[in-house]
Amino acid sequence: MFVRLAIEISNPSSWEAGDPLPGLALGDVSASSSTCTMLGEEAIDPTRPHDDDLMPALDRLCKRLDVKPSQIESIAVSVGPGGFTATRVAVTTAKCLAAAVGGGVGASVVPVPSALAAARRAMDADGTLDSVLVLLAAKGANVYAQRVTRAGLNDEGAAVDVAELKLDGVQLLLADRFAQAAIEPRVKESEERGIRMQRPVFTPAALLRASIGMPSVEATRLLPLYPREPEAVTKWRALKAAGKK
Repeated sequence: MFVRLAIEISNPSSWEAGDPLPGLALGDVSASSSTCTMLGEEAIDPTRPHDDDLMPALDRLCKRLDVKPSQIESIAVSVGPGGFTATRVAVTTAKCLAAAVGGGVGASVVPVPSALAAARRAMDADGTLDSVLVLLAAKGANVYAQRVTRAGLNDEGAAVDVAELKLDGVQLLLADRFAQAAIEPRVKESEERGIRMQRPVFTPAALLRASIGMPSVEATRLLPLYPREPEAVTKWRALKAAGKK
């Protein structure tokens, strides 16, 4: 087997009661990385601290599926945008595991934008969808927007003001509750265009499927995807500009 571990804990604040749970998944990825057979999943409670159950969940999953750490050859991780702590925990865990598993030779790491994983899940559920605009990490009237088609990511994604969102050709808006509040001024327009809107759901199974065909990177180059400069850095720049230390 070519076993791939998927780590999806990127957006705990998007989870609502009744949603599928985030967590881990193991899959058998073909040597060409073009197909994947799901082996199993292990849920993680998104209401608990993200680092409390991640490694115990992996231990439970491997034992249940009789998969040895040495058999894990690649690690897919949902890198955001998402929760600041959640994405950092996921990325750090993936880096550490990449050096520890793989039978002494290490594992490759596949970063997957969280928008792609959410859009893939929506497309799997609705075969008519071909263009999904994912909106995450809202801050005031600014949201991170990334368009996904069945061919993959349609753009690199960017933080933009809601007034600048391009809705041409979009069939579905995936927006968490914060993004839905931010784009309220564009809701009427989207409805007139026949664009549906729903919340994104983040699952390890969807992440595993979304990772197929995505390029790997060196573990040392793996980073969370932040749509904006951290607020602490922004405040530091403002204080420096004002001549304060």
